[in-house]
Amino acid sequence: MVGGLGTCAFQQLFVSPEQAMTHMEKLYNKGFLSYPRTETTRYNPTINLFSIVNKLCANQDYGPFAQRVANKEMWAGPKKGKHDDKAHPPIHPVKNADRNSVSHDEWRIYDLLTRHFLATVAKDAEL
Repeated sequence: MVGGLGTCAFQQLFVSPEQAMTHMEKLYNKGFLSYPRTETTRYNPTINLFSIVNKLCANQDYGPFAQRVANKEMWAGPKKGKHDDKAHPPIHPVKNADRNSVSHDEWRIYDLLTRHFLATVAKDAEL
């Protein structure tokens, strides 16, 4: 598991765990993701998650949904994960990226992690 995402999430992208980690490390070094080596699934209350959501509102792919979360229509606050190693938070975006600011494979990883992040702070879907 990588910050709350199981290996199968990356397999759906046809990316090995090693390739995923390489891309996450590149995204971390470019300032787009938090530290990518963690098993933590619980956010520290000192992280301003709402600020991150606001940054994601500018994204062309999921900006409209991020806006619904930011305007509190869909905000639920962070889900309470069961594991906290106290060293690093779950992997999450720290600033907005777009398809032109990173490589194709980096974008696919960033997109997966960012959508997962938005799901962790948004209201659950209802049927």
